[in-house]
Amino acid sequence: MNRFFSYWTTRRAAHRRAARQVLLDGLPSAGAPAPDPSLVEAMRQTFDDPALSEALRGAAPYAVRRTVRTKRAGRTARLMRPVVWAPTALALVLGGVLAGPHLADLVAVATATETAYDTSRGQTRRLVLEDGSHVLMTGDTHLKVRMAGRKREVSLTGGEAMFDVAHDPSRVFEVRTDQGQVRVLGTRFTMSLTNGRLDVDVYRGRVAVSTDAGARREVGVGQRASARDGHVRAGAVFAPDETVWSDGWIETDAITLAELVQRLSRRSTRPIIIQDEKLKSLEAAGRFRLDDAEGQLRNLAVVHGFQVRSGPDSIVVSAAKS
Repeated sequence: MNRFFSYWTTRRAAHRRAARQVLLDGLPSAGAPAPDPSLVEAMRQTFDDPALSEALRGAAPYAVRRTVRTKRAGRTARLMRPVVWAPTALALVLGGVLAGPHLADLVAVATATETAYDTSRGQTRRLVLEDGSHVLMTGDTHLKVRMAGRKREVSLTGGEAMFDVAHDPSRVFEVRTDQGQVRVLGTRFTMSLTNGRLDVDVYRGRVAVSTDAGARREVGVGQRASARDGHVRAGAVFAPDETVWSDGWIETDAITLAELVQRLSRRSTRPIIIQDEKLKSLEAAGRFRLDDAEGQLRNLAVVHGFQVRSGPDSIVVSAAKS
């Protein structure tokens, strides 16, 4: 029914006016409760917004037609004509579908605001969202949160964060990125955007990691997954102790020096610069303390033969002198 309403209101300007009249001037269906004044005002702003038609066109098309019989050349022909609903007929639909919780959901989606949260390099930030979910952001992380009716939507545009999602089966929690999205009901997991790849580690519950290309993988406790270029790949299993991550450690079976430097940089107050392009593809594995960038890089330098120069304003990684 909501699909039909979306389609119907975009067909003609008269339909929009009829919907506005019914919703704002009263629902004539018997026993329908009067909308809350704040909802009426929200609906007024929504229906007066010229962007509404464009937004509704994104809904799946839904047409209602009736058969009209005409006599032509001695036979009966059936013509399909669009049904044109009058405001009174529309009220019968909206009175049962939108007067109660559906109207509240529609208003919530239409009027929900998006809140941005950001951290600078070397900073951590803890959030408690309005649904009771907790988020721990590391440095250089950027989130946008939108709570709209039965949808809890977060956009991660950079950095990494741990999510401890409040369990609510009626409201799906989804975190979206350019590389893929994670969908949950209630769980604890981390997400990291590093060098064009999304990494997900699950510490409690279960999540679904998917991409816009249709790839999908469910990940449970102690499991990892990564998404890149439309594909989702399973990672190595790990011991699900979230204090390891919150204390600044990561454990990985394979990471390039460029990726490690990007993650170290989030918790470092000094930028880290790799001067030699060839060094960026060096691979490492093991456990790394992200809040000790200089120490971790010097340990790797011993193994891989590059050098680390540390100054008050930056940490520079370069090829060893011959």
